[in-house]
Amino acid sequence: MRCPAYARALQALIASGRPANTVLVFIDQPPNLRAPWPALAVFSDADPASLDWSVVRNRGVIVARADRVARPRLAATLAAIAKAAPAHLMALGASRDDDGPVARQTLIGRCGNA
Repeated sequence: MRCPAYARALQALIASGRPANTVLVFIDQPPNLRAPWPALAVFSDADPASLDWSVVRNRGVIVARADRVARPRLAATLAAIAKAAPAHLMALGASRDDDGPVARQTLIGRCGNA
């Protein structure tokens, strides 16, 4: 199995002993590499279930811009990540209401071991 895109940078960070408690995941879009946390990506040419997500085990995972992804694709990616037992899994997106942009988040829950 191959790893998600940008996994080498995360693996190098972990190997260096620097903390990587939270990981961002971007679906079908390039990651923001200036974000405060390491980023992974799964692009449209990859089935999320075919990727090795073990690098997120026992780490918090935030799926960024989840509102920009088709629901079946988002669900498939969340399911694949959840199988890797992250500490927490959250989908984060944005929408608009009468007062302007509003951040929306869905906490999927604790997935890993206690």
